[in-house]
Amino acid sequence: NNTERFDKNKWTKRECTGKLPSPRCYHTTTKIDDEVWLFGGISHDGTYLNDLHVLNLSKSIAAYLIRPSNYNLQ
Repeated sequence: NNTERFDKNKWTKRECTGKLPSPRCYHTTTKIDDEVWLFGGISHDGTYLNDLHVLNLSKSIAAYLIRPSNYNLQ
């Protein structure tokens, strides 16, 4: 579960603190101002995820925001 930055044609690893999201695929991310929002996806064992995370890019701090328990994706 890595976070990297692409700058001047080079990838560098970004050290983040806070509650990082679990590894996943088929998720969606959106950048709003200085934050990247991540929603849902599918875990390595095929579990559908419906949680929401945010990463503050200037501070490299991640936060787990919500996992709606009353929403069934299947």
